[in-house]
Amino acid sequence: MGNNGTGIKFTSILMAAVFLASFFISAQEEVVVKGKVVYSKSMVDANLKTIKDIVKDGNKMGGGTREVQSSQIYGFIYQMNYFANYAEIEKVTGYSRDWFSAMKKTLEEMWIPKSKMETAVLNKNEKIVAQYEPVYKAAHKKFLDLLDHPQKAQKKK
Repeated sequence: MGNNGTGIKFTSILMAAVFLASFFISAQEEVVVKGKVVYSKSMVDANLKTIKDIVKDGNKMGGGTREVQSSQIYGFIYQMNYFANYAEIEKVTGYSRDWFSAMKKTLEEMWIPKSKMETAVLNKNEKIVAQYEPVYKAAHKKFLDLLDHPQKAQKKK
């Protein structure tokens, strides 16, 4: 079985995507106050902008652009889950926790077909790519729409 460089190319792309996703998650402006992690609205907004830019326009690398990778989407799922479960997210940002949960769910809807498509490309299986591409594109559009229309937190009475 000869190596035509596809495995090496895929590995380097995967490693770059994992690095970017882990860097994104670890580079948070976490402030610890009395043992609790505290986020600022500007930090959350900056994260959302970065996610939107990558999902919408891809990764800018070496003068070119590469589509968002499934490993990055997985990192974004983790981030949305963290925001959705952060007790003070509504107070800090003014955004609904349900909005973050909806974005997490939509990212999950993107991740599965994107993963299957990436594997199918490596295996040169155009049928699988064609099968999952519409599912991915629908979830992709839905996610960007959610990002463009933030849900405000409801005031507690």
